[in-house]
Amino acid sequence: MSFFLRGLCHIKIADIVGLGKNELLSLLGDGYSVTYGVIGSVDGEGYEYQKDGITIVFFDESIVELILCGDNADVNGVHRGMTILEIQKTLGKGELNYDECDNYAPYILTYAYNDFYLWFAADENGKTIEFNIRFCVL
Repeated sequence: MSFFLRGLCHIKIADIVGLGKNELLSLLGDGYSVTYGVIGSVDGEGYEYQKDGITIVFFDESIVELILCGDNADVNGVHRGMTILEIQKTLGKGELNYDECDNYAPYILTYAYNDFYLWFAADENGKTIEFNIRFCVL
């Protein structure tokens, strides 16, 4: 199955794997602003395409590590704000974990693929409040 990130442009996620910062920013265009601080789980700098609802974080300033997906971002029809059950109907079962001590997002749903995985955090009602595309970097 191929996965596409819809937003600024229709991009196959597998084609993003291993891209350098300049390559990816060139592919997506100039419509970003730079943000600093803790972005997702990474401390550093992010490139936010606000209109499209994504923020890109690079590992060691070189390759894509994380794409935070906001309300306007969509991967194969799945987006933040959907319930776990809605996502599973689209993508399949995935791996679901529950942490009773986490009051913010006790459910974590992940889908692992060759070089990336889709990561969702959901509240106690099963509604996703965070959605990331995480890349396997060394």
